[in-house]
Amino acid sequence: MRYCKSTIYFATNGASTDKATDKAVSLLGGYTLGEHKGGWESQGIIVEENSYTLTIITPESRSAETTELAMYIKSEYKQSEVWVTEEEIKNTIF
Repeated sequence: MRYCKSTIYFATNGASTDKATDKAVSLLGGYTLGEHKGGWESQGIIVEENSYTLTIITPESRSAETTELAMYIKSEYKQSEVWVTEEEIKNTIF
C-alpha cells in the first residue's frame, strides 16, 4: 500500500508543542512527534536548541493541510523558517 509521509521540522523557543499537535489532529487526524537537540555556530558561539518533527502519514498527499499546519507553527512559535518534506512511502501493515 502507498502512503504520503509529510514531516515538519520546527522549534518552539521553549514553548509547549501542544498547540502544534492539537492543530495537527484537527487538520490531519493525527501525528507522530519527535524531539531532537540541534546546534549550529553563530559568530563563533555554538547555539543549541530543542527542535521537533511532526510526521503525518496519510493515504494521499494532503499538501494544503500540511502547508496550513506549517504556516501556523511558523507564526505561533515566531520562527523565521519551518521546513517541510513530503515523500511517497510504500508500507505493509501486519
